[in-house]
Amino acid sequence: MVKIMIKTVIKAALLLLAISIAGFAIFLLIRGAPLLSVPVVEENVPLLEPVITYERPYIPAIFPILGSVLVLWGVLIKKMIVAWLGAAILVVYSVLFVFSWGGIFLLPGLILVALLLVYQFFYQPKHPHPELG
Repeated sequence: MVKIMIKTVIKAALLLLAISIAGFAIFLLIRGAPLLSVPVVEENVPLLEPVITYERPYIPAIFPILGSVLVLWGVLIKKMIVAWLGAAILVVYSVLFVFSWGGIFLLPGLILVALLLVYQFFYQPKHPHPELG
């Protein structure tokens, strides 16, 4: 009974975290990342043009979206290899882009991996091939 309850809580946390990561990545993809435009001025010359902040769509946000969707799909259809592939995509993206927006996804990606480890510990099919019975 307790094992089923823990598995349900872990699965809910996994799904919620994956949806949150995908949601923020979709926000970055559609709305964009904030950037600054600072005019170039010479020394001892007053700044005549204002500093402008604008948003530009962040195209690499496709990778966290893909990773999160694969984790969601893998957990929902109980294919752990798909979920692990999604988590790997998310963590590799986060490490490669750690000094950009990928750094924001690093901690949630590692928490997702930890939750997948715990979930896989509690998810042990009775038969190696559950579709065979």
